[in-house]
Amino acid sequence: MQQIQTLPANVRAIIFDLDGVLWRGRNSTCDLPTLFHKLSELSIKYMLATNSGVETIASIKERM
Repeated sequence: MQQIQTLPANVRAIIFDLDGVLWRGRNSTCDLPTLFHKLSELSIKYMLATNSGVETIASIKERM
């Protein structure tokens, strides 16, 4: 999570693409719980985006 600590101070929100950014295939690209916890600590809001029509919201939540 070193990269989060180096974000410019004026960053207030981040939009993450799911496929290829937060995970590749069935594997996450980082420790997602730690990522979201750190964002919350820094009061940075986030939104998740995907163009996949295959997964449901429930299946995405399970992967997180």
